[in-house]
Amino acid sequence: MEGIGMLKSVEAKDPNNIKALINLGYFGIKSGQYEKAEGRFNQVIAIDKTYAEAYLYLADLHERQKLYKEAIADLENFKSLIDDPKKVGEVDDYILELSKNI
Repeated sequence: MEGIGMLKSVEAKDPNNIKALINLGYFGIKSGQYEKAEGRFNQVIAIDKTYAEAYLYLADLHERQKLYKEAIADLENFKSLIDDPKKVGEVDDYILELSKNI
């Protein structure tokens, strides 16, 4: 809990601190506060739409909510921002698995 307080303090001083927003969003997912988490990840994307990790966390969030089309769109965005062919292949496999739920 102390760590979250420190992150919120950083966010209060610098609302555009991407690392604080990402970590707070991650903790939001873990604690089931999906709306707060989504807001923080979307805020990161508003600050820097090339920040790939935000899309990956959004995909996780949307999958947990069974919003598979949104999760796939997030993964497509993530994939467009990475250069590692191995990771791209892994994301493609994951997209294929998620598409079975639609």
